[in-house]
Amino acid sequence: MMNQLNVQFQHDVEARLFEMKLQALRIDGVRVIDSTLPGLAAYVVQADVPMELMPQIEAVVQDHHGLY
Repeated sequence: MMNQLNVQFQHDVEARLFEMKLQALRIDGVRVIDSTLPGLAAYVVQADVPMELMPQIEAVVQDHHGLY
């Protein structure tokens, strides 16, 4: 089973770095979307993540945002 991951970033460089981190974990179908919708961050990284990898991905998200 897969989970849809959506992580928002203000800057392209942050989004691209996070994209590379997910690709290093062999997550397929990672994409960066330039969002022009009001109220959303400028960039959204999306990926379909297998359920068994979600704890690992959550740790990467928190580390990337400086929450560790």
